[in-house]
Amino acid sequence: MADMCPPLKVILKGVVAGMAHVDAVVDVQNDFARIASRIKGFQMILHEYQSHEDIPPIIKRRLERLSKELEPIGTTIQRKMERSIFKRTIKALKDVEDIRDTFDKLATIMEKFQLECSLSIEWNVHDVLAQQLLEKLNDVPGAGINGQVGDACMQDTCVDLLDDVRIWSRTPGAARIFWLDGMAGTGKSAITRSVCHDLLKDSLLGGSFFCLRGAREDITRIIPSLAASLARLSAPYRLALLDVLREVPDAAYSTVQLQVEYLLERPLRDAFGDKPPTLVLVVDALDECFDTNVTRSMISALVSRSRHMPIKFFLTSRPEQHILSQLGSERPNPHHVVRLHDIEQHLVESDIKLYCTQRLNKIREK
Repeated sequence: MADMCPPLKVILKGVVAGMAHVDAVVDVQNDFARIASRIKGFQMILHEYQSHEDIPPIIKRRLERLSKELEPIGTTIQRKMERSIFKRTIKALKDVEDIRDTFDKLATIMEKFQLECSLSIEWNVHDVLAQQLLEKLNDVPGAGINGQVGDACMQDTCVDLLDDVRIWSRTPGAARIFWLDGMAGTGKSAITRSVCHDLLKDSLLGGSFFCLRGAREDITRIIPSLAASLARLSAPYRLALLDVLREVPDAAYSTVQLQVEYLLERPLRDAFGDKPPTLVLVVDALDECFDTNVTRSMISALVSRSRHMPIKFFLTSRPEQHILSQLGSERPNPHHVVRLHDIEQHLVESDIKLYCTQRLNKIREK
């Protein structure tokens, strides 16, 4: 696109310079001819650029729009030039004003095109630099909900629990953290997948990370991955995050406490201020992360800083000591706790019965 601007500049200078000649009635016809000639030359340049197969579609559309804007001017001038000498003499005074208007229109159209080109160049450069900064987050591929192959909750199971999460996620004044605590095999990941799908449906999922021992067990990659997901979703957060990354390019490799500050708290507050939270970040199976000390530090940072962040967190884990010490109900922190093994037994038995019935029906259908 930079190569397209110089010829435009030359033409624009020529048109503006031609205004000096619109001084006498006798020059009207010649001035119309010069304008017509410039439009024809300009359109030839447009045609030349449009014929290049390597020009991006967005540039072609911009050139086509510019060419269409020039057509009415060319038609008007051609009509005036075809008038008889008698009519041209009668209307010459009006033609002088028309020439001035035509010059103004041409200058405006070309300046607009040049401005669009300049802004597009600046935006493309900005986008490349922004992408380079965001790549420093080194987010984990396949860690989010779209990379999960496991099933969500079967229909009509865990209804009360999922309703609780739904109400919590959509209540602005609710606790910033919802912790789902349960022993192995109690269905935490299935519930988390259901929660993610429900949030996605209403565009409330800011990002998700499903921990998995042996594959996604590095606790230090969770916050950078969530930040990358959130940046793809929210333009205000993306811009605020880029400001932080320009200042601290290696923020993703800081301690988890600083990650929470640099990648979440600061850009979120810059982007949304004190607005009530609407988006939710989801982390499943925190107990799967191998470094218990770092896991404890990250949860501690989230608990202490979450009240200052305009976003919510849905966390799940087994009730292991390093997690209980930060999220246990005995601590007076602003979070909501649900223990799966505390759910009334008759509700669990009902879900199990429904699951077995539906599975047997599927087997029978096969």
